[in-house]
Amino acid sequence: MLKFDEKFFEGETIDGFYIEPMMKKAWAAQLEVLAQFTEFCKEKGIHYFADFGTLLGAVRHKGFIPWDDDIDISMLREDYEKLKRYKNELPGDLEFLSVKEETECLNLVERIINGRSINYTDEYLNKYHGCPFVVGLDIEVYDFMSENAEEDEMQRNLIDIVLSAEKLIENNSKTGVDTEDKEIDLSMLIDQIEDLCQVKIDRKGNVLQQLYIISDELCKIFKDEECRNVQQVYQRVVNTYDIFFDKNAVKELVWMPFENIEVPVPVGYDEILKCEYGEDYMTPINKGADHEYPFYQRQLNAINKYN
Repeated sequence: MLKFDEKFFEGETIDGFYIEPMMKKAWAAQLEVLAQFTEFCKEKGIHYFADFGTLLGAVRHKGFIPWDDDIDISMLREDYEKLKRYKNELPGDLEFLSVKEETECLNLVERIINGRSINYTDEYLNKYHGCPFVVGLDIEVYDFMSENAEEDEMQRNLIDIVLSAEKLIENNSKTGVDTEDKEIDLSMLIDQIEDLCQVKIDRKGNVLQQLYIISDELCKIFKDEECRNVQQVYQRVVNTYDIFFDKNAVKELVWMPFENIEVPVPVGYDEILKCEYGEDYMTPINKGADHEYPFYQRQLNAINKYN
């Protein structure tokens, strides 16, 4: 179990952003999960590296970015496939949450989590430094990118079509409206996907989950020996962020301080951070978190809804 100085858990303002004591506890809990996961990966020969806000935090702050509330890690496809093979051997209460295996997990980001619900037991609170919330690690996967511009565009277009069908289903689910026109649009999209990808979708099954699986398969159609660059295809399609770089940037890892532990960082971190954040990534810009902050507010809302 990791050790923290009591001052670590005090609220403080860094770079003009206030971090409340509960967020400090959540940080500590996530570091506890990361430490367990790191030992597991060392045992199994799985390589991961800090990415996005966690990579930037390691390089610029030697820890969390003040307005960040999660831990982002990435791995190459071969390591991700190895993680899936050994997922049932994860230590303690850690679980691998994957859209391809869990019908309730409808999110393209895979996760390592430490539970399924808020836990106020003494054992849990002691282990996770007073944080009762479900915490974990977000995992992104890097795949190889075709050297051929037409093949690259084809891959992104196919994934875009599949994601369009996913979005239509998700929107219908959120609004509760399932009109005949929307059913026709979805049916046509699914027909198109089946034809282009040479797959069969079970219309009576969980169509959304099947589409997630198809889009993931499309991400990995190019192989190491054929390609110079690695990419995050979803980022390029969904967010139009051109996140790709030389595969050698992540072939070797170095360890850097991150709060009271060390995290693996790609040897080409400068190239990666410039790709993700621009040339001036070392200058802090307080834009707040990239998603709903704090992450545990949604868990608190779920409890309050039934109280």
